[in-house]
Amino acid sequence: SEDSDPMDDQVHGTHVAGIIGAVGHNRIGVSGVCWEVSLMALKAFNDRGEAMLSDVIEAIEYAIANGARVLNASWGQTDQSRALAEAITAAHQAGLILVASAGNANTDALAYPAAYPEPITVAALDAQDRRAIFSNFGWYVDLAAPGDLIFSTFHENRYDLLSGTSMAAPQVSGVAALVLARHPEFTNLEVETILRNAVDEL
Repeated sequence: SEDSDPMDDQVHGTHVAGIIGAVGHNRIGVSGVCWEVSLMALKAFNDRGEAMLSDVIEAIEYAIANGARVLNASWGQTDQSRALAEAITAAHQAGLILVASAGNANTDALAYPAAYPEPITVAALDAQDRRAIFSNFGWYVDLAAPGDLIFSTFHENRYDLLSGTSMAAPQVSGVAALVLARHPEFTNLEVETILRNAVDEL
């Protein structure tokens, strides 16, 4: 939007943000995975959930320049992009932990940035710890997290249910923030190793 207002006019980002860091212990709504966290809201998508790739890359560059530790990518595209790949590599080299949603097409077809080597790529589970019927899968998926009918923050002080790997990725981003809260000295590679290994095998 070329302004300093990150207000979400589409609801997707608000729901994702609540999963990561909605304030806890206040008897209101929901608690995020890491309920005492600083969130950097970067608006690259319009009110229809669409974006120019250049705006997405600009948001990634902003996150790098302004000291983000974790970058949650609850978005993706099926086309490869050299510019996006370079932005993801630059973010990882700058020390960011990258967490990407695998996609919601019930396929093993590649999506990006999820299929790039740097991100922790997250599929979605249902309440029975099974792969959610919509979740992408395949060799590029690192782990899975709850993503079916997740209750989180909505517009106008409301709360509601949404499903998707977009809801699974912020579960992992929240855990990454918890690890960093306990061990701020850990590198992104160290946190990624923890995330990949401290899981139940399903």
